[in-house]
Amino acid sequence: MTDLPTLARLLREAYSGEPWHGDAFRDLVVDVPAALAASKPVPGAHSIWEIVLHCDAWMRLLRLRLLGAPDESPPPETDWPVVHDPSPAAWQEALESLDEAERRLREMILQQPGSRFDPSARGHDPRLHVQILGGLAHLAHHGGQVTVLRREMGLPPSSR
Repeated sequence: MTDLPTLARLLREAYSGEPWHGDAFRDLVVDVPAALAASKPVPGAHSIWEIVLHCDAWMRLLRLRLLGAPDESPPPETDWPVVHDPSPAAWQEALESLDEAERRLREMILQQPGSRFDPSARGHDPRLHVQILGGLAHLAHHGGQVTVLRREMGLPPSSR
């Protein structure tokens, strides 16, 4: 049986708490000015803003998968949304959207019946545990990318 409160706690820690692996994702992005968030200091790499939109999209996709959506890859425009409006207001909206996506995913994890994660139970869905753990690893992976981009921009490691 999977401990759903632990999975939800790990998501919260990775996003806005004190994860074991380093800085929380939100701490890495919340203090970045919009102009820097939209910039691409590393040729060929995504911007911090694009990474925020990507992580938001994947948290929303994980919620859909918890609701029963198939494990299909999203189309590129959903997977890596384009920054259309690089204004400070749009950056704030992107950060608020990410906050909401994390909160709603965490709440949905807690609402799941434990039987969906229990291999011995009827209604077990073996992909869900892997999907949630994959989502945690995904957030940590992109947090590492943001750390590198912050360094390239001359920003301190995080807002903490």
